[in-house]
Amino acid sequence: MKYVFLIVLITLAHTASLAQGNDTIPLKKGYVNIALVSPLSTAWKDSPNRYYHFSLNLLYGITGGIDGMELGLINHTRGRFNG
Repeated sequence: MKYVFLIVLITLAHTASLAQGNDTIPLKKGYVNIALVSPLSTAWKDSPNRYYHFSLNLLYGITGGIDGMELGLINHTRGRFNG
């Protein structure tokens, strides 16, 4: 249990460090994104051009923005991260 907490804590810290404030790119709205590795996701190659309310990245995922929650091993958020 201690290791699970440590992994979640590192993932959250890493996600926050990758969040960038690029508001100049208009993004399409998406609700949920699930990715194994980018671009193998529910939005395929369009994932960096969308913002989501929830994103689950099993190994590595890219999103245009988050307005909610993002979980995963390695998360790359190109735009605004709110949540």
